[in-house]
Amino acid sequence: MTEKGGGKTIMNSSEFFKKFNSMFEPENKDFYNKVCDAYNKSSEFTRLITEAIKKLLENEVYEASTEYYRVDISRWKKIKCDAITLPDCDYMLNSNLWDFDVAVEHENDDKDWTYEITKLLTVNCPLRVVIGYVPAKYRNKDERYLSEVFNQIKCLNVFSRNDFTKEEFIIILGNSKCESLGEYFNYKAYRLLSEGFTQLIVEKE
Repeated sequence: MTEKGGGKTIMNSSEFFKKFNSMFEPENKDFYNKVCDAYNKSSEFTRLITEAIKKLLENEVYEASTEYYRVDISRWKKIKCDAITLPDCDYMLNSNLWDFDVAVEHENDDKDWTYEITKLLTVNCPLRVVIGYVPAKYRNKDERYLSEVFNQIKCLNVFSRNDFTKEEFIIILGNSKCESLGEYFNYKAYRLLSEGFTQLIVEKE
């Protein structure tokens, strides 16, 4: 966990991936059966994943919302602050502050999750997560594909403005086009650093 002002905590990439991955363990029977049944139904699968991530992110400090600022799932808290006034003016400006903690994009089209990477590169918050899918028979090539993704995105101006030493940006990849139940999910996480993607290894719950 990473400490934040006022003794509050934010979720780091290892904690997020550990909790996310544990949802798909067969021991988590109710959820596991539901996502297996919905695996080949794009909209239903996405809905289940989205709702599960919202529950994973919510706590007594932060709320989790869908489609807030057009990000699939974001965790945030509203900061209490006074309206902005000037002593010599009767005009009052409402002050609205939201402190973003986590931004998550889930894309089950196995050709289009790079779009979500570009999108989250423009979002400023401590943890950004893209969840995408690769055909099961090509999962041994994750790092080669991510190397090519990295070569493309590092030419973006927004890439150079990101500080990957202070913020965490991870890509979680699962299987698509599976031929059997045993191939479902198989999520692996990769952290984006200034020099490229590196696999994030966490112990199971």
